[in-house]
Amino acid sequence: MSNVFISHSSNDKPFVKRLASALASEGFPVWLDSWKLELGDSLTDRIYDGIDSSSMVLLVVSRHAIDSGWVNRELNAALSREEQVGRKFLVPIKIDDCQAPLKVADRLYADFSTSFSSPLGRVVRILESNGCRELAVPLEREQLCLSFTREVNLDCVSLRKAIDHIGGRQGHLKLDPAQIVMNEDKDAELLLERLHSRIDNISEDRYYSPELESALRGALSDITRNDRFLAEGICLFLANHPDVDAIYWFARILRARNAYTLWQMQSPDSEVLEYGRTWRSGGLTSNVDAAVFFEVEYVRPVDFWKKENASRSPYYHVWLDRKETEALEGYHGVPGDFGDIGPAAIDKFIYPQMVLQHLADKRGRGPVIWNLSQALIGIS
Repeated sequence: MSNVFISHSSNDKPFVKRLASALASEGFPVWLDSWKLELGDSLTDRIYDGIDSSSMVLLVVSRHAIDSGWVNRELNAALSREEQVGRKFLVPIKIDDCQAPLKVADRLYADFSTSFSSPLGRVVRILESNGCRELAVPLEREQLCLSFTREVNLDCVSLRKAIDHIGGRQGHLKLDPAQIVMNEDKDAELLLERLHSRIDNISEDRYYSPELESALRGALSDITRNDRFLAEGICLFLANHPDVDAIYWFARILRARNAYTLWQMQSPDSEVLEYGRTWRSGGLTSNVDAAVFFEVEYVRPVDFWKKENASRSPYYHVWLDRKETEALEGYHGVPGDFGDIGPAAIDKFIYPQMVLQHLADKRGRGPVIWNLSQALIGIS
Protein backbone atom coordinates (compact mmCIF):
# COMPACT_ATOMS: atom_id res chain seq x y z
CA MET A 1 0.00 0.00 0.00
CA SER A 2 1.50 3.26 -1.11
CA ASN A 3 -0.83 6.26 -0.82
CA VAL A 4 -3.23 8.27 1.30
CA PHE A 5 -6.65 8.29 -0.40
CA ILE A 6 -9.02 11.27 0.01
CA SER A 7 -12.70 10.45 -0.42
CA HIS A 8 -14.80 13.52 -1.14
CA SER A 9 -17.63 15.15 -3.02
CA SER A 10 -16.60 17.02 -6.16
CA ASN A 11 -18.31 20.11 -4.71
CA ASP A 12 -15.67 20.16 -1.98
CA LYS A 13 -12.78 20.15 -4.47
CA PRO A 14 -11.26 23.54 -3.41
CA PHE A 15 -10.84 22.38 0.18
CA VAL A 16 -9.67 18.94 -0.87
CA LYS A 17 -6.97 20.34 -3.17
CA ARG A 18 -5.70 22.53 -0.35
CA LEU A 19 -5.64 19.54 2.01
CA ALA A 20 -3.94 17.29 -0.53
CA SER A 21 -1.27 19.92 -1.22
CA ALA A 22 -0.60 20.43 2.47
CA LEU A 23 -0.30 16.70 3.13
CA ALA A 24 1.96 16.21 0.10
CA SER A 25 4.30 18.93 1.39
CA GLU A 26 4.40 17.08 4.71
CA GLY A 27 5.72 14.00 2.94
CA PHE A 28 2.54 11.96 2.54
CA PRO A 29 1.86 10.60 -0.97
CA VAL A 30 -1.74 11.52 -1.76
CA TRP A 31 -4.18 9.84 -4.19
CA LEU A 32 -6.64 12.43 -5.48
CA ASP A 33 -8.96 11.62 -8.37
CA SER A 34 -8.52 14.97 -10.14
CA TRP A 35 -4.76 14.37 -10.15
CA LYS A 36 -4.84 10.74 -11.22
CA LEU A 37 -7.78 10.13 -13.55
CA GLU A 38 -7.43 10.50 -17.31
CA LEU A 39 -9.92 10.48 -20.16
CA GLY A 40 -11.09 6.95 -20.82
CA ASP A 41 -10.39 5.70 -17.29
CA SER A 42 -13.11 3.80 -15.45
CA LEU A 43 -14.05 5.94 -12.48
CA THR A 44 -15.12 2.94 -10.44
CA ASP A 45 -12.05 0.83 -11.23
CA ARG A 46 -9.50 3.61 -10.70
CA ILE A 47 -11.02 4.92 -7.47
CA TYR A 48 -11.50 1.44 -5.99
CA ASP A 49 -7.92 0.72 -6.99
CA GLY A 50 -6.93 3.91 -5.19
CA ILE A 51 -8.69 2.75 -2.02
CA ASP A 52 -7.37 -0.79 -2.39
CA SER A 53 -3.75 0.32 -2.67
CA SER A 54 -3.89 3.04 -0.01
CA SER A 55 -2.59 2.87 3.51
CA MET A 56 -5.12 5.36 4.90
CA VAL A 57 -8.43 6.81 3.70
CA LEU A 58 -9.49 10.33 4.67
CA LEU A 59 -13.26 10.80 4.38
CA VAL A 60 -14.19 14.45 3.84
CA VAL A 61 -17.57 14.89 5.53
CA SER A 62 -19.72 17.83 4.45
CA ARG A 63 -23.29 18.62 3.49
CA HIS A 64 -22.34 17.93 -0.11
CA ALA A 65 -20.72 14.63 0.76
CA ILE A 66 -23.70 13.43 2.79
CA ASP A 67 -25.90 13.88 -0.27
CA SER A 68 -23.39 12.25 -2.59
CA GLY A 69 -24.11 8.67 -3.52
CA TRP A 70 -20.60 8.44 -4.90
CA VAL A 71 -19.01 9.25 -1.52
CA ASN A 72 -21.26 6.69 0.13
CA ARG A 73 -19.95 4.04 -2.26
CA GLU A 74 -16.38 5.05 -1.46
CA LEU A 75 -17.21 4.85 2.25
CA ASN A 76 -18.61 1.35 1.86
CA ALA A 77 -15.54 0.27 -0.09
CA ALA A 78 -13.21 1.69 2.58
CA LEU A 79 -15.12 -0.01 5.41
CA SER A 80 -15.04 -3.28 3.49
CA ARG A 81 -11.31 -2.86 3.08
CA GLU A 82 -10.97 -2.30 6.83
CA GLU A 83 -12.59 -5.64 7.47
CA GLN A 84 -10.17 -7.33 5.06
CA VAL A 85 -7.01 -5.87 6.58
CA GLY A 86 -8.23 -6.14 10.16
CA ARG A 87 -7.51 -2.56 11.24
CA LYS A 88 -9.10 0.87 11.05
CA PHE A 89 -7.62 3.12 8.43
CA LEU A 90 -10.59 5.40 7.71
CA VAL A 91 -10.30 8.88 9.25
CA PRO A 92 -13.31 11.25 8.99
CA ILE A 93 -12.65 14.94 8.32
CA LYS A 94 -15.47 17.42 8.94
CA ILE A 95 -15.43 20.68 6.97
CA ASP A 96 -18.83 22.24 7.73
CA ASP A 97 -21.80 21.97 10.06
CA CYS A 98 -23.25 18.59 9.14
CA GLN A 99 -24.04 15.20 10.61
CA ALA A 100 -21.51 12.46 9.90
CA PRO A 101 -22.80 9.24 8.29
CA LEU A 102 -23.99 6.78 10.94
CA LYS A 103 -21.36 4.26 9.82
CA VAL A 104 -18.59 6.55 11.07
CA ALA A 105 -20.50 8.77 13.51
CA ASP A 106 -18.80 7.13 16.50
CA ARG A 107 -15.28 7.90 15.27
CA LEU A 108 -13.16 10.83 16.35
CA TYR A 109 -12.74 13.26 13.46
CA ALA A 110 -10.62 16.24 12.56
CA ASP A 111 -12.79 19.36 12.47
CA PHE A 112 -11.81 21.80 9.69
CA SER A 113 -15.09 23.71 9.84
CA THR A 114 -13.60 26.72 11.64
CA SER A 115 -9.84 26.51 10.99
CA PHE A 116 -7.27 24.72 8.85
CA SER A 117 -3.83 24.78 10.43
CA SER A 118 -4.69 23.21 13.81
CA PRO A 119 -6.75 20.24 12.54
CA LEU A 120 -4.16 19.71 9.79
CA GLY A 121 -1.59 19.10 12.50
CA ARG A 122 -3.86 16.46 14.00
CA VAL A 123 -4.27 14.68 10.67
CA VAL A 124 -0.50 14.79 10.13
CA ARG A 125 0.05 13.13 13.52
CA ILE A 126 -2.48 10.41 12.72
CA LEU A 127 -0.92 9.64 9.36
CA GLU A 128 2.55 9.74 10.83
CA SER A 129 1.62 7.33 13.64
CA ASN A 130 0.33 4.93 10.98
CA GLY A 131 3.64 4.99 9.11
CA CYS A 132 2.39 6.94 6.09
CA ARG A 133 5.64 8.84 5.75
CA GLU A 134 7.55 5.58 5.34
CA LEU A 135 5.36 4.19 2.57
CA ALA A 136 7.16 2.60 -0.36
CA VAL A 137 5.83 4.70 -3.22
CA PRO A 138 6.36 3.60 -6.84
CA LEU A 139 7.88 6.45 -8.83
CA GLU A 140 4.86 6.67 -11.13
CA ARG A 141 2.58 7.35 -8.14
CA GLU A 142 4.56 10.37 -6.99
CA GLN A 143 2.92 13.77 -7.48
CA LEU A 144 4.46 17.21 -6.98
CA CYS A 145 1.81 19.80 -6.26
CA LEU A 146 2.31 23.51 -6.91
CA SER A 147 0.25 26.00 -4.92
CA PHE A 148 0.13 29.73 -5.64
CA THR A 149 -0.99 32.81 -3.73
CA ARG A 150 -1.93 36.19 -5.19
CA GLU A 151 -2.05 34.71 -8.68
CA VAL A 152 1.65 34.18 -9.32
CA ASN A 153 3.57 33.55 -6.08
CA LEU A 154 4.63 29.94 -5.70
CA ASP A 155 4.49 28.49 -2.17
CA CYS A 156 8.22 27.81 -1.87
CA VAL A 157 8.11 26.44 1.68
CA SER A 158 5.71 23.66 0.72
CA LEU A 159 7.56 23.03 -2.55
CA ARG A 160 10.91 22.68 -0.80
CA LYS A 161 9.48 20.20 1.70
CA ALA A 162 7.77 18.17 -1.03
CA ILE A 163 10.98 18.04 -3.09
CA ASP A 164 12.91 16.82 -0.05
CA HIS A 165 10.37 14.08 0.66
CA ILE A 166 10.21 12.83 -2.93
CA GLY A 167 13.99 12.91 -3.26
CA GLY A 168 14.32 11.02 -0.01
CA ARG A 169 11.89 8.31 -1.13
CA GLN A 170 13.16 7.94 -4.67
CA GLY A 171 16.82 8.94 -4.45
CA HIS A 172 16.32 11.30 -7.39
CA LEU A 173 13.86 13.87 -8.74
CA LYS A 174 13.29 12.62 -12.28
CA LEU A 175 9.55 13.14 -12.67
CA ASP A 176 7.35 13.20 -15.73
CA PRO A 177 5.43 16.41 -16.57
CA ALA A 178 2.18 14.54 -15.91
CA GLN A 179 3.29 14.22 -12.28
CA ILE A 180 3.36 17.99 -11.81
CA VAL A 181 -0.05 19.20 -10.64
CA MET A 182 -1.24 22.75 -10.02
CA ASN A 183 -3.89 23.99 -7.65
CA GLU A 184 -5.70 26.89 -9.27
CA ASP A 185 -7.39 29.52 -7.13
CA LYS A 186 -11.11 30.00 -7.60
CA ASP A 187 -10.78 33.22 -9.62
CA ALA A 188 -8.41 31.63 -12.13
CA GLU A 189 -10.74 28.65 -12.52
CA LEU A 190 -13.74 30.96 -12.98
CA LEU A 191 -12.02 33.05 -15.66
CA LEU A 192 -10.83 29.95 -17.49
CA GLU A 193 -14.37 28.55 -17.47
CA ARG A 194 -15.64 31.88 -18.85
CA LEU A 195 -13.04 31.79 -21.62
CA HIS A 196 -14.09 28.28 -22.65
CA SER A 197 -17.76 29.31 -22.54
CA ARG A 198 -17.13 32.41 -24.59
CA ILE A 199 -15.35 30.37 -27.27
CA ASP A 200 -18.14 27.76 -27.28
CA ASN A 201 -20.77 30.47 -27.76
CA ILE A 202 -18.77 32.82 -29.96
CA SER A 203 -21.46 33.02 -32.66
CA GLU A 204 -23.85 34.54 -30.09
CA ASP A 205 -21.33 36.95 -28.57
CA ARG A 206 -22.59 40.51 -29.01
CA TYR A 207 -19.02 41.67 -29.59
CA TYR A 208 -18.32 39.03 -32.21
CA SER A 209 -15.80 39.66 -34.93
CA PRO A 210 -13.37 37.31 -36.69
CA GLU A 211 -10.58 39.12 -34.84
CA LEU A 212 -12.21 38.50 -31.46
CA GLU A 213 -12.72 34.82 -32.20
CA SER A 214 -9.08 34.50 -33.24
CA ALA A 215 -7.94 36.35 -30.09
CA LEU A 216 -9.98 34.12 -27.78
CA ARG A 217 -8.76 30.91 -29.36
CA GLY A 218 -5.19 32.22 -29.39
CA ALA A 219 -5.45 33.10 -25.69
CA LEU A 220 -6.62 29.60 -24.80
CA SER A 221 -3.80 28.11 -26.85
CA ASP A 222 -1.27 30.35 -25.06
CA ILE A 223 -2.60 29.35 -21.63
CA THR A 224 -2.46 25.66 -22.49
CA ARG A 225 1.07 26.02 -23.85
CA ASN A 226 2.24 27.93 -20.78
CA ASP A 227 0.86 25.25 -18.47
CA ARG A 228 2.72 22.63 -20.49
CA PHE A 229 5.91 24.68 -20.36
CA LEU A 230 5.51 25.05 -16.60
CA ALA A 231 5.30 21.30 -16.01
CA GLU A 232 8.08 20.49 -18.48
CA GLY A 233 10.33 23.22 -17.13
CA ILE A 234 9.94 22.19 -13.52
CA CYS A 235 10.88 18.63 -14.47
CA LEU A 236 14.04 20.01 -16.10
CA PHE A 237 14.86 22.00 -12.98
CA LEU A 238 14.24 19.02 -10.68
CA ALA A 239 16.51 16.75 -12.69
CA ASN A 240 19.31 19.27 -13.26
CA HIS A 241 19.13 22.24 -10.90
CA PRO A 242 16.52 21.74 -8.15
CA ASP A 243 16.85 25.23 -6.73
CA VAL A 244 13.53 26.47 -5.35
CA ASP A 245 14.32 30.15 -5.99
CA ALA A 246 14.99 29.46 -9.68
CA ILE A 247 11.78 27.41 -9.91
CA TYR A 248 9.88 30.23 -8.19
CA TRP A 249 10.86 32.85 -10.78
CA PHE A 250 10.38 30.46 -13.70
CA ALA A 251 6.85 29.65 -12.51
CA ARG A 252 6.14 33.31 -11.81
CA ILE A 253 6.82 34.28 -15.43
CA LEU A 254 4.39 31.72 -16.84
CA ARG A 255 1.75 32.30 -14.18
CA ALA A 256 1.89 36.06 -14.77
CA ARG A 257 1.39 35.58 -18.49
CA ASN A 258 -1.62 33.33 -17.96
CA ALA A 259 -3.13 35.63 -15.32
CA TYR A 260 -2.87 38.68 -17.58
CA THR A 261 -4.26 36.76 -20.56
CA LEU A 262 -7.28 35.65 -18.52
CA TRP A 263 -7.89 39.24 -17.41
CA GLN A 264 -7.69 40.51 -20.99
CA MET A 265 -10.16 37.97 -22.33
CA GLN A 266 -13.04 38.81 -19.98
CA SER A 267 -16.30 39.80 -21.59
CA PRO A 268 -17.54 43.31 -20.83
CA ASP A 269 -20.93 41.71 -20.18
CA SER A 270 -19.59 39.73 -17.20
CA GLU A 271 -18.54 40.98 -13.81
CA VAL A 272 -14.99 42.02 -14.58
CA LEU A 273 -12.53 40.59 -12.06
CA GLU A 274 -9.29 42.31 -11.15
CA TYR A 275 -7.48 38.98 -11.21
CA GLY A 276 -4.43 39.22 -13.45
CA ARG A 277 -4.77 42.91 -14.32
CA THR A 278 -1.39 43.95 -12.92
CA TRP A 279 0.70 41.25 -14.60
CA ARG A 280 1.31 42.67 -18.07
CA SER A 281 4.98 42.90 -17.08
CA GLY A 282 5.19 39.09 -17.18
CA GLY A 283 5.62 39.36 -20.93
CA LEU A 284 9.12 40.79 -20.34
CA THR A 285 8.78 42.64 -23.64
CA SER A 286 10.76 45.70 -22.57
CA ASN A 287 13.35 46.73 -20.04
CA VAL A 288 10.65 48.64 -18.16
CA ASP A 289 8.39 45.57 -17.92
CA ALA A 290 11.30 43.34 -16.93
CA ALA A 291 12.43 45.70 -14.17
CA VAL A 292 8.88 45.87 -12.78
CA PHE A 293 8.47 42.12 -12.98
CA PHE A 294 11.79 41.25 -11.33
CA GLU A 295 11.33 44.02 -8.76
CA VAL A 296 14.61 45.83 -9.46
CA GLU A 297 15.40 49.41 -10.45
CA TYR A 298 16.92 48.74 -13.88
CA VAL A 299 17.70 45.77 -16.12
CA ARG A 300 19.92 45.35 -19.18
CA PRO A 301 19.78 42.77 -21.97
CA VAL A 302 22.61 40.24 -22.06
CA ASP A 303 23.52 37.35 -24.34
CA PHE A 304 25.30 34.14 -23.38
CA TRP A 305 26.43 30.99 -25.14
CA LYS A 306 28.77 28.04 -24.74
CA LYS A 307 32.46 28.92 -24.87
CA GLU A 308 33.22 26.52 -27.71
CA ASN A 309 30.69 28.24 -29.97
CA ALA A 310 32.93 30.83 -31.62
CA SER A 311 30.03 32.05 -33.73
CA ARG A 312 28.00 32.66 -30.56
CA SER A 313 25.16 30.60 -32.04
CA PRO A 314 22.93 29.34 -30.60
CA TYR A 315 22.71 31.90 -27.82
CA TYR A 316 20.28 33.00 -25.12
CA HIS A 317 19.07 36.59 -24.79
CA VAL A 318 17.77 37.58 -21.34
CA TRP A 319 17.21 40.51 -18.98
CA LEU A 320 19.63 40.90 -16.06
CA ASP A 321 19.74 43.30 -13.13
CA ARG A 322 21.91 46.22 -14.24
CA LYS A 323 23.95 45.99 -11.04
CA GLU A 324 25.08 42.53 -12.12
CA THR A 325 26.22 43.84 -15.49
CA GLU A 326 28.64 46.37 -14.02
CA ALA A 327 31.40 43.76 -13.87
CA LEU A 328 30.94 43.16 -17.60
CA GLU A 329 31.52 46.82 -18.48
CA GLY A 330 35.26 46.42 -18.12
CA TYR A 331 35.41 43.92 -20.95
CA HIS A 332 34.68 46.68 -23.51
CA GLY A 333 32.69 44.43 -25.80
CA VAL A 334 34.66 41.28 -25.01
CA PRO A 335 32.47 38.54 -23.44
CA GLY A 336 33.01 37.85 -19.75
CA ASP A 337 32.81 34.81 -17.54
CA PHE A 338 29.75 33.84 -15.49
CA GLY A 339 31.94 33.91 -12.41
CA ASP A 340 31.32 37.65 -12.35
CA ILE A 341 27.57 37.13 -11.90
CA GLY A 342 26.24 36.41 -8.41
CA PRO A 343 24.56 32.99 -7.88
CA ALA A 344 21.36 34.59 -6.60
CA ALA A 345 21.06 36.64 -9.80
CA ILE A 346 21.73 33.56 -11.90
CA ASP A 347 18.83 31.74 -10.22
CA LYS A 348 16.50 34.75 -10.42
CA PHE A 349 17.25 35.99 -13.93
CA ILE A 350 19.36 33.58 -16.00
CA TYR A 351 18.02 30.09 -15.40
CA PRO A 352 14.28 30.96 -15.52
CA GLN A 353 14.53 32.89 -18.80
CA MET A 354 16.93 30.37 -20.36
CA VAL A 355 14.70 27.38 -19.59
CA LEU A 356 11.66 29.21 -20.93
CA GLN A 357 13.45 30.13 -24.17
CA HIS A 358 14.67 26.56 -24.51
CA LEU A 359 11.14 25.18 -24.20
CA ALA A 360 9.77 27.72 -26.68
CA ASP A 361 12.49 26.99 -29.26
CA LYS A 362 14.30 23.75 -28.43
CA ARG A 363 15.71 23.36 -31.91
CA GLY A 364 16.90 26.94 -32.34
CA ARG A 365 18.18 27.57 -28.84
CA GLY A 366 19.79 24.23 -28.23
CA PRO A 367 20.11 22.49 -24.86
CA VAL A 368 19.93 24.32 -21.55
CA ILE A 369 23.42 25.29 -20.34
CA TRP A 370 23.21 23.95 -16.79
CA ASN A 371 26.95 24.33 -16.19
CA LEU A 372 27.43 28.05 -16.68
CA SER A 373 31.18 27.78 -16.13
CA GLN A 374 31.15 26.56 -19.73
CA ALA A 375 29.47 29.73 -20.95
CA LEU A 376 30.44 33.31 -21.84
CA ILE A 377 28.20 36.32 -21.26
CA GLY A 378 28.18 39.81 -22.75
CA ILE A 379 26.02 42.91 -22.76
CA SER A 380 23.76 42.95 -25.80
